Amino acid sequence: MSIIFALLLAGPVVNIVYNAEQASQSMVCTQELIYNQTSILRGQLEEPIRIIERRIYEGLVKLKKIANSIKNAIAPVTDAVEAFVNGLNAAKNALENAAKECSNGINTAQSKCEKGINNAKSECEKALKSVDPTRDIINFGKDVANTGKSIGNGLEQEKNAIELAKQLMGQESPLQRYGIYLKSKNAETITNKTRLHKKHLLKRSKRGVLHKICVVLDIEAVCKVVQVANVLVCKPIKFISTVIEGANTAVNSVLNDVISFFYFDFDGDISTIGNINSSKTAAQIISQVKEDIQSRTKWILTVSGIVSNILVITLLLLFLKSIFYLKKFLSKDRYDNIYISRAFKTYDQQCKEQGKPSVLPLKRKECRNYADTRSPWLSSKEIDHAKTGITKIGIHILIATVIIFFDYVLYFVLKLIDRYGNLNINIGGNSYLNVSVEGSGFISAFLRAFLSTIKLDSDFGVEFNLTTCIPTPSKPDDNNIYKFSFLYFFAFVFLIMQAYGLRLRRKIVTFFYPERDIERIKYLHEKIRHQRKSLLNWLTQHVISGNKQFHMENRITFRGWMEYRCPIFAKYFCPCLPKYKTCISCENKEDGRIRFHQCDKCQSNYCEECFGDMKYICLVCNAKSNMSKW
Repeated sequence: MSIIFALLLAGPVVNIVYNAEQASQSMVCTQELIYNQTSILRGQLEEPIRIIERRIYEGLVKLKKIANSIKNAIAPVTDAVEAFVNGLNAAKNALENAAKECSNGINTAQSKCEKGINNAKSECEKALKSVDPTRDIINFGKDVANTGKSIGNGLEQEKNAIELAKQLMGQESPLQRYGIYLKSKNAETITNKTRLHKKHLLKRSKRGVLHKICVVLDIEAVCKVVQVANVLVCKPIKFISTVIEGANTAVNSVLNDVISFFYFDFDGDISTIGNINSSKTAAQIISQVKEDIQSRTKWILTVSGIVSNILVITLLLLFLKSIFYLKKFLSKDRYDNIYISRAFKTYDQQCKEQGKPSVLPLKRKECRNYADTRSPWLSSKEIDHAKTGITKIGIHILIATVIIFFDYVLYFVLKLIDRYGNLNINIGGNSYLNVSVEGSGFISAFLRAFLSTIKLDSDFGVEFNLTTCIPTPSKPDDNNIYKFSFLYFFAFVFLIMQAYGLRLRRKIVTFFYPERDIERIKYLHEKIRHQRKSLLNWLTQHVISGNKQFHMENRITFRGWMEYRCPIFAKYFCPCLPKYKTCISCENKEDGRIRFHQCDKCQSNYCEECFGDMKYICLVCNAKSNMSKW
């Protein structure tokens, strides 16, 4: 069995280990192929994106150059316009200052004029309050009235001056229109004040002649003539300053719009990142799989290597076992003392001739425990020992069958992969992009400069050739079936022949130690006689108890119940029914080969062997006669 186990390890088990390694290497190869080809495909798919990135970046560089060119071209114009605007600002500021100084001067002159006239009038009225109205004074008042007329003529001259200003502002221009507006407003103001002055003079004339004397000094309107200079000089200057300021604002707005229209710039960042992550590399998987397989099969290979030299170990074990057997054979009488040899039969015959108890022939139950070395058939004890060995061989055959079957199954699975796994996957394609801008204007040229760089014509392709990863299984040796079948048959034959070998082993030992064999024979003879004496007492109790049990069980059956209840039925009908006799001692049933004895007194049945052990006495009723035989 050890040789079979060694061959089993060296053959199918090693082949299973090899095919398992092939399967693991195929799995690792497939994983590595997928990883590598996926990495290649990722690179090919990223390449068009990177091309577009480079083209877009080149277009941005061109556009930036165009922006710089436009900026450089507009720079002189913007500088000139800025210089012109600065000049307008300077002129505006100068005119504003001049208009301010002019207005301040005119307002100062007018206030001084009005203040002097008002003071003169107040002094005149104070002086007239202390004068009596005489004729001379009245005449003087008339003269003063005439003087008032002359003042009225002066007012007419003032109107003429206003008309002159109106003629000067008669031109159709913004400045003239603004002057006309101011003149008309001032003329109306002066005319209204003149009317009020005349009414005031009329009222004063009614009050008296004396009062008319100081009226000549009520000429504040004369000072209003100074406002003509404000209208003709200061207001136009301020208006021109306002016009220049509006023009400056409009020019700045237009300039900013032009600059904003032509000015552009770019600031961007282009980046493409792609990663392929794997939890384990192919090298790590291969290493881990090999380590696991080696750790699990190391002891198998070690045992296989040891058992390969099992023949030497078997011979050594046989030698040691022989030594142990010889030691126990010489030291223990009961060790392996189950054989009824020719020497035992000779010794039993001598005892019989000397009048001593004889043990041969052996009883039926005793034959189960002892073996006759002269018999070609195996004894019951040897058969029981062979059954144990057959069970072990059967379990060993089952294990070997499972191993060989698994070896074939694994091989055929890998062979199917080899046969139908020639898979070749091709993944390919093309990426094409072309942008064409029509037109000849500025916008089309601008877009053409940017979009003409975006051109793409790229091919990508990857091949998953799984043929390189197909496992190469090792075919199991078909001769293993025949080899192991022969070995197990040989082991079965050896198991059957083992009983004869043990007989031969004892024969060899007794040949070298005959005196020890005589001692063992005497021990076995006495052992059998002692067991028979003890058996007789035991049989007495057993038969009495068994007889009671037999009669109780017999009543339970239909035939026993009828015999117990109806004796007539038992007398006339029971002979027609089949009878099965059973020994109340060993419980062996009648089968035609065993001779039975029945006690006429108690109807107890004994087989020939048990009845002889009881010295032909019924142990139930202690009767020695009235025993029928059949």
